Order: sequence, then structure tokens, then C-alpha cells
Amino acid sequence: MTSSGLYMYTGPIIALFFALLYLSAWLYRRVRLYLLILALAFFCYTVAALTQMAHVPADAGLNAVLSGAGYTLCILLLVKGIEGRFGETRREVFSLAMAITVMLLTVHFYYVDRSLISRIYAQNFGYGLICTVAALRLRFHGQVRTPLDRAFFWIFLAFGLQFFVRTALTVPLTGELAQYEQLLQTGVERRQLLEVFRTSPFWQVLNFTIFISGLLIGLLLFVAVALDVIEDFRQESSVDPLTGLLNRRGFQLKAEPLWRDAAMRPLSLVYCDIDHFKAINDSFGHPAGDVVLHGVGELLSGELRHWDVAARFGGEEFVLLLPRASGESALGLAERIRTLLQATTFDVLGDGRKVTASFGVAEAGATETLAEVIHRADLMVYEAKRSGRNRSLLDPDTPAP
Repeated sequence: MTSSGLYMYTGPIIALFFALLYLSAWLYRRVRLYLLILALAFFCYTVAALTQMAHVPADAGLNAVLSGAGYTLCILLLVKGIEGRFGETRREVFSLAMAITVMLLTVHFYYVDRSLISRIYAQNFGYGLICTVAALRLRFHGQVRTPLDRAFFWIFLAFGLQFFVRTALTVPLTGELAQYEQLLQTGVERRQLLEVFRTSPFWQVLNFTIFISGLLIGLLLFVAVALDVIEDFRQESSVDPLTGLLNRRGFQLKAEPLWRDAAMRPLSLVYCDIDHFKAINDSFGHPAGDVVLHGVGELLSGELRHWDVAARFGGEEFVLLLPRASGESALGLAERIRTLLQATTFDVLGDGRKVTASFGVAEAGATETLAEVIHRADLMVYEAKRSGRNRSLLDPDTPAP
């Protein structure tokens, strides 16, 4: 194969590389579906490009439709995968409508009003609109937050706009494209078709821009994926797998910034300890105890505001950090949780036993540390248990500034 021939295949080769890369990343963890979608997008481009370059199937009309379908599906999957990476979950009718329009025009400009130039404009301008609108949608919906997000936004936007600019600049050089269309109609040898294909300014610029933009998008996405995987590991090391709440380490990480933020004051803490939990484990077994812990975790999660922090501190103990909440407000929340828990039925406790908990509440003083407030709330738990359990107590002595 000549160097020019090899150059023509750089786009599909790079696309196949990224398809395998994203597929491997998805197979490794199988937790981020957008990785699989991106792998399919790059694979669709590889198949579509090779179909067009190798003229397989040999029927020109079928080849045009199949390769066009591959390119269109690639764009749809690329947009869907990128939106998945950025957490955009809205259903997008525009992209699907444009994709259907592109395919209808592809069929029309081959079988009804045959024009290679018109097919090129329809496909490229359609793909440009899909990608450009998708990039702007991410921006306007507030999905672009980090410097990496912003860099990716501009590259993705440029990728969408290049469909318009490249097509408008290169298609007017129609000499080779017109010759290519004539050769298709006369049914010449594949070698001669490939030679015209390679020398066309349109196809050369197309291959170059797809190579550069695809490489940049692929690399930036891979960096984003690597950061996502690191974040997954960080989250897993900070979350209690049984309850889904934070563990002690995760609580410290989330609580410290809130503790230092004056705008979060007043700030209170609730300490919760399930009553007679050892007796539950002894009577019904540890699996039943795990069901109870999981249920308590779900109950706590359902009562939190978006800035509140909940954690399982170990065993049957839970801690809630409540920014912008006075001690009285935190006591009210503790009482609500205590009442809900007492009314909850756990099927694994076959004798109809009720699960209760004791709560200690403390409002943070201006100069206190987090550890000191946790200690005061813990003392209130002990006081609640000494007073008969299944109750909530507020420490009345918040340190003065």
C-alpha cells in the first residue's frame, strides 16, 4: 500500500483504536454506560468509512445508503455518549429528527434526483447541526463546569462547525468529485475509483479534519473517563456499601468544607444509635441486622436536604451534619426520624419487634471543632439511653463565642 493509500485509512484506524479503548474501559467496570455508547460511535465510523473506501457492497446506491447510515448513527451515538458523560439526560428530539432528515435526503439524492454534491451537503450540514446544537445545549444547560469541560466544549463545538466550513470550502472544487460520480455510473474498476477518491481535495481535507478533530475529542474524552474512574474509586472508598451513606472518612471529607463556611451557620449535628441492636443480631442473625441497618440508612437519606451530610460511623451508629439548622431545628428532624423508624416494620424481625433509636443533638459553637460537637452529641445519646432509650435530647449548652 502506498503512503497516500495508508494516509486515507488513518481516520478509520484511529476510530477503531478509540472504539477498542472505550470498550475495554466499559468492560473493566461496566458502571458508566456512556463508555459503551462512545465505543459504538467510533466503531460505526470505522465500519462506515471502510464501507465507503472499499466500495463494499459494490452497488453504488446501496453503498451510499449504508455508509451514510453508518456515519449518521456514529454522530447520534457520539452526541448521546458525550451527553451521558456530562450528565445530560433530557430526551433530544432534534438530533433524531435531523438524522432521519439526513438519511431521507441521502436516499433522495441518489435514487430520485441523483447528485453527489447534494448528498455531501445534506450529510455534512446535517451532522454539523446535530453536533453544534448538542454542544450549545450542554453549555446553556450548565453542564460545562470544570476547565476540562470547557476545553472539551470548545473542541466539540469546533468539531460541529468544521462540517460547515470544510464542506463550503472544498466542495466547490468539484472537478474530481464530478469525475468520481461519472466513474460510479460507468462501473469502472475499484482501483480507478480509489485513485480518484484519494486525490479529491474534499476527501483529503475530510480525512485530515476527521483525523485531527476525532483525535482531540477521543483524547479529551479519555482524560475525562480516567478522571471519572478515579472519582468512582474515591467515592467507593468514602461510602458505606451496606447503607449507601458516607463512611467515617467520607463524612470528614464532606463535613470539613461546610464546617469552615460561615454561610452554613448555624450548624448542628445529630448522633443516632439504634437501640438494642446487639439483641437483634443475636436473635435473628447478622443478615437481619444488615437489613435493619440498610433500612435506617434509607430512612435517613429520605429526610435530608441537598446540603446535609449523613454517615454511618460504624456498627449501629449514624451521624447527620445539618448546615443552616439551629439546635431546635435539628432536634425536630431527629424526632421526625425517630417516629418514622418506630413506625417502620422490618419483615426479617419475625416476632413483630419494633426498631427504635436514641438521638443526641448539639448545635456547634463558633469556636468549636467538628470533633468537639460530635462528642457533645454522643454524650446526649448516652443520656437518652440512660433515660429509657427511644428519645431525642438536645445539648442545652452551646458554647458562647
